[in-house]
Amino acid sequence: MKERGFSLLELVVVIGILGILTAVAIPSLAWRGERLRLDYEAARLATEVRYYRELIATIQPQHKEFPEVSKESTPTLGFDIHGYYLKTGNKISRSYKLPADIRLFANRREVVFSSSGEANPMTFCLQQGNYKRYVIIDIAGRVRVSRVPPE
Repeated sequence: MKERGFSLLELVVVIGILGILTAVAIPSLAWRGERLRLDYEAARLATEVRYYRELIATIQPQHKEFPEVSKESTPTLGFDIHGYYLKTGNKISRSYKLPADIRLFANRREVVFSSSGEANPMTFCLQQGNYKRYVIIDIAGRVRVSRVPPE
């Protein structure tokens, strides 16, 4: 009569192989989770910069006969190493704090858009450990997220 099923040795070998595969896969998944969170924060910052660009375009005069908007009432997009904020005069209207392990750096002190949407080129760098994402604003006012720094 032929025996059916698996021997104890076969089961132990299969469980050992599955354990090794799991031990290899889990750190890889954790690494991807960190990168996804960094990607999310970079996309969120890019969205805020685009919002600010549209806000400036609607506030600034579009015609020479419109009166000038005072500098105090023009919104400013500010930032520090822990987050960013939208400020009008001395009042912060929107703010966002980055997670504790993500840092924000930039090559300029403030974001400047014209009423037509053009900008002073600027690069934000979000860093989480060894991983970096760049939010790049070009001279035409386009905003993009990149894994490599601009040239």
